[in-house]
Amino acid sequence: MYGAYVCWGLAGVVLITLCCCFSALKLGIAVFNATISFTRSNLTIFFQPMFALIAAVVWFAVWGVAVLWLFSCGTPEPREKFEFITEIKWDDKVRYMFFYQVFGLFWMNAFIVGCCQFIIACAACIWYYTCNSELIGFPVSKAFKWLMTKHMGSIAFGALCIAICQMIRFLFEYYRKNIERWAGGNQVAKVILCVTRYCLVCLEKCVKFLTKNAYI
Repeated sequence: MYGAYVCWGLAGVVLITLCCCFSALKLGIAVFNATISFTRSNLTIFFQPMFALIAAVVWFAVWGVAVLWLFSCGTPEPREKFEFITEIKWDDKVRYMFFYQVFGLFWMNAFIVGCCQFIIACAACIWYYTCNSELIGFPVSKAFKWLMTKHMGSIAFGALCIAICQMIRFLFEYYRKNIERWAGGNQVAKVILCVTRYCLVCLEKCVKFLTKNAYI
């Protein structure tokens, strides 16, 4: 009986919450219906992620070949405490070149994702404001044309901001082990490293959110 009372109480709380959020639910339903109408009218939008995936795979393949070539520029030397196993040692010049390659990876990856976001958002806006007129045409094709002719620099700049944040995180993780080894068992240093990592993750997410909405 008491369990039934609790269930009825929870159901009442849920009902009151739904009533308070009725306007938000109504807006969400309207957005969902508009999304269905958009995808039904522009089925070619489903091919756009596939093209982006192909571009990303090609870019990763080219980047992987370049990194393998860069890795071979190092000097093989005996590993510390395991002389019978060799490891590749890089000088500062090769290490800086590797960081440059990683930054290029982040930048190009963010650029491809930004292009996808822009095309989808732009096509949706074009369709929404012209769906009831005779000027609708092909929103996806028009969005791609606008990307190539008017907004390529904006996408590249947004991708640059994201790549800088990701590169900072990469450098932090790259040197974190050395910092922990230098700090030893110092708990204060570990707390500072954890807080720094959390702040960098938040910074990256904020930049991605701002950049995505700036594209839209």
